[in-house]
Amino acid sequence: MNRYTMEIKQKTGVCSSELWKFIVVSGDTIELVTSLILEAKKEFKFESPVELMDYVCDVYGWKWEDFEYDIEIEM
Repeated sequence: MNRYTMEIKQKTGVCSSELWKFIVVSGDTIELVTSLILEAKKEFKFESPVELMDYVCDVYGWKWEDFEYDIEIEM
């Protein structure tokens, strides 16, 4: 299985957006995963990026996880 990191920017206002980060676990190529997510986004109106990810993962048998850093170091 492949693990792809991705981010979705969701507009929350005229000049603001919220950044959502995910890890997608799939046996498919990165190109196919990207294409299928973009197509689902165009075809359906999702309330949130989580709904989008739930949908595509259910349909294509993938899994997703929140992307959070395990370690953060400031220098």
